[in-house]
Amino acid sequence: RELPSCLKVSTEKAFAEKRKAGWGAAAPQMVGVWEVMVCFDKKLKDDEPLPGEGVVFVVRKAGCVASSAGWMAAGDRAIEGEVRERFGPDELLVELEGPELLSLPQEHVGGCSYAFPFKMTVGGLHFLRITLLRTNFSAVREDDHLYQRPYFDDVLGELKVFVFEGQGFVQGSNKMVRQALRRVHGASGGEGGPPACDMSKGATEVGRWVMNTPAPSQVISPQDASLGSFTPKPSVFCPVCEVRKPPHRACGSGRQWIVDPRKYDWVPYACQYPQHTDASASACVKGKRILFSGDSHTRTFFNAFMDKVCKVPAAAQKGHATSQCHSPNATSPCHTAYLCMEHNYLGWVDATLNPDWWDVIVANFGQHPACGAHHWTQTEFRNWFDNYMALVLRRLKDQKDRKGGQTRFVWYSSNAMPIARDKMMTASDDWRTNQRLQMYEWYAKARIDVLQEENGWLGRGQLLYMDSFSPTLPLQEAADGDCGHFSVASYQRPTINQLLNFVCPKL
Repeated sequence: RELPSCLKVSTEKAFAEKRKAGWGAAAPQMVGVWEVMVCFDKKLKDDEPLPGEGVVFVVRKAGCVASSAGWMAAGDRAIEGEVRERFGPDELLVELEGPELLSLPQEHVGGCSYAFPFKMTVGGLHFLRITLLRTNFSAVREDDHLYQRPYFDDVLGELKVFVFEGQGFVQGSNKMVRQALRRVHGASGGEGGPPACDMSKGATEVGRWVMNTPAPSQVISPQDASLGSFTPKPSVFCPVCEVRKPPHRACGSGRQWIVDPRKYDWVPYACQYPQHTDASASACVKGKRILFSGDSHTRTFFNAFMDKVCKVPAAAQKGHATSQCHSPNATSPCHTAYLCMEHNYLGWVDATLNPDWWDVIVANFGQHPACGAHHWTQTEFRNWFDNYMALVLRRLKDQKDRKGGQTRFVWYSSNAMPIARDKMMTASDDWRTNQRLQMYEWYAKARIDVLQEENGWLGRGQLLYMDSFSPTLPLQEAADGDCGHFSVASYQRPTINQLLNFVCPKL
């Protein structure tokens, strides 16, 4: 695509400085390999902030292997072309971090050139970081059953700083920033706020994380911009493995966060999800029977839901690879609800998935099909998903024909895979990458769209898709505890609120 204004982002000086700092052989791997530009559809003016909408172009100048073929299973060769067109051979992580947190979608535009479009509405100082994770289609290839180790190579050699225009752009006044953030977080359909999202078919709105508690040290204008305004701190603590980077990069990616990702809310661009209070959440689940069916990622969602909505702490819940039910006592806000978690990591349609027993069924599989024990190809996932959904719909139709039932079925998409390379990943030849999981979910979303149209007997909002991949992708380096799960309830807050809106379409 052609855009009238581009800023070339220099990398050579940064790598020269790293060599002087003793990075040894780590830095030369990236010197002269990449060209980076940030482009906009309007002309730029000196001494003015950059437009809040544009594209980061990352172009590989050396070592492109875009012509290689035959790296997916025989039954997936048609899908190979789809992967080549969408992703290209490299897996890159391009992030903007500031008043908004964005992980930009990767689009292959041919010849190992990649476009990462972005849009932000809260302006101010943002940091750009670009990380090379994998090459030669290793994020999605199916001809190698070994663990595809990520590199964590820093394409830029350092953080780059940009000042963008937007509602939050200020000339030294944080009061204006707070006013802008209040507009972004405005009440659904209220004055100054976006309209309410249509959730009749699911929660799939494109969005981003926006700071919810701005402080003078976190929202920066050009007048007071300085790295000293932030306190970088590591947020990932995993076992040290073999690394391609200096020691401070050894724990997972070793990400040094500039801001605190816990102080952000997930906000769609075009609309606003109704937000539940503690009182409306407990009223919503009153008398409801809800089943969560899935793997440990579904369990952490269940745990977070129980903690935030029912005030049942994690200490009162069972751990990994367990099924459990909670009928909270009279002191709990959910004391009339019946909430269960079924450990069902490969999508077995068993007796528990009986619509007669539940008002809402929340189900997922995807992480385990891609893990080292199973290595499902894209075709295997698609076939299993189709058979699973056919059986689920058969049970919903039977319930409707017998008793006019309206049990809601919610497909809870796979979370993004937190970046880690501890022994849980390396020792099991794990296949989980975010490109592979995203391919799974693109298919699941497309199929649910078709099933909603083909099955006219379904009630409004009875078959739903809930996107948890997009909100967790920008936080893939903010996983807690075992580095494999998003266990902090605040990171689960968007999906908790989405589920409450499915259970209770009207507050």
